[in-house]
Amino acid sequence: MRHSIVAALMCAGLASCSERHDVGSICPSPDSGLIVHISNGLVFFDHGSARLAQRAVAYLDRMEPAIWLRCVDRVDVVGHTDRSGSSADNLKLSLLRAEVVRDALIARGVPRSVLIVRGVGEDDPLIPTADGVAEPQNNFVEVNPQ
Repeated sequence: MRHSIVAALMCAGLASCSERHDVGSICPSPDSGLIVHISNGLVFFDHGSARLAQRAVAYLDRMEPAIWLRCVDRVDVVGHTDRSGSSADNLKLSLLRAEVVRDALIARGVPRSVLIVRGVGEDDPLIPTADGVAEPQNNFVEVNPQ
């Protein structure tokens, strides 16, 4: 019988996450029959900015990569923007945001070799909007352990 463990190590960017987890309980041995799910995280940015706000820094500090890295082969880091500004500028900004988060993860012990970085600009919003709308919820980077 297979069981499922949800390791919500990376809470939503605006929520708090202070639980500590035992590596053995989150990343059981492959022959244990357990399936491990690690949730993705969202790091939010201010409009038009690629600078990590204090709340984003605090959030990244709570991710505990030493624990969840034992369970993954790669981590997708995907930058997003709202629909204000040109598509070309938004694509550049989304990539810059993803690179900033990548660098922050590296500074917290995540090996560069597992990080896959890309920007999607305004093409995959959390909140669909009309062109030209500055929606704060769409200015984020998704950190998705695989």
